[in-house]
Amino acid sequence: MDHMEMAEKLREKANVGYEDAKAALEEANWDILDAMVILEKQGKVNPLTATYTTKQEPPEQEEYQTHQKGEGFLSMIGRFFKWLGKIIEKGNRNNFNVEKNGSTTVSIPVTAFALLLIIFPILPFTCFLLIVGLFCGYSYSFSGPDLGRDDVNNVMGKANKVADDIKDEFKSAANGGNNANSDDSK
Repeated sequence: MDHMEMAEKLREKANVGYEDAKAALEEANWDILDAMVILEKQGKVNPLTATYTTKQEPPEQEEYQTHQKGEGFLSMIGRFFKWLGKIIEKGNRNNFNVEKNGSTTVSIPVTAFALLLIIFPILPFTCFLLIVGLFCGYSYSFSGPDLGRDDVNNVMGKANKVADDIKDEFKSAANGGNNANSDDSK
């Protein structure tokens, strides 16, 4: 902030003329708080109307400790619910999609999907069903402004590719085993 802006700011806060504000700043080596004190000492500023002050009354010790404990816990609870609200909002904006043959079969909000995973008591069974779905030709993806990014869906695509590779290995092993059996019978 240059000297002219500082003088203007002090003039507004102290309710004095520009010349008085500039003179006080020059005397205070361009420190606004010191200039305010100088103006107060000169009687040009009513201390009750000034917005700058160097004094702060300490609160009563007992009242201060009670206030701090209550505010700390309440603010922690408030921050938790604010965070939870943001997570739920993001979950509602984004969807978990189940696709087969390029068309979406199921699309549910991520919040609902997460609640199903949490509420359904057998989490490993749910994960097992998702893995079996991969082997049955289903693929999974996310859509929406937060999770519909390529990096997130690339991970899901890699899981689909791994499942396809394993299926192909089983098919080729099964076909190789059948060819060996048919050669033995001849």
